Amino acid sequence: MIRPPARRPPATRPPSRTVVAAFAFAGYLALAFVARNVYPLSTFEMYAGAPPSRAPTRVIARDAAGGAHEVDEYVGWHCDAEIAGARQACLSEWPYAYTAYLDRAAADWVAAHPGAGAAGEPVEIVRRIYRLSDRGGAPQVRDCVLSRCRAERRR
Repeated sequence: MIRPPARRPPATRPPSRTVVAAFAFAGYLALAFVARNVYPLSTFEMYAGAPPSRAPTRVIARDAAGGAHEVDEYVGWHCDAEIAGARQACLSEWPYAYTAYLDRAAADWVAAHPGAGAAGEPVEIVRRIYRLSDRGGAPQVRDCVLSRCRAERRR
């Protein structure tokens, strides 16, 4: 007796939702490898590139009494000169560490909130440098003036 050939069960396809999810995940992985940032397994290169420093810095506003303030606590800025960034402004204090995007954010805030020349109180924009000692204790604090300005406190 001759038997008919065995029938194969019809091929089943995965649900279309699964296919779309698989392609989306594969696309994400491809883009992540191209961008060299496979979140959450990131190296956070914006911080990893800077060598450790014994002299961190920050761009701040210093009022007439010497008080330190964030630059965005003021508006209506009128400055004698553009805020110099990076190390060219404070060469006498080099070496020190700085974070370029934070310095740029401070300069951008001042540029985006201009004011009249005579209005406001005297304010200096300074790079505050904290020199840390190997022996511990309080850091030595130095201010390097980046620009002399007038500005009004933000309400």
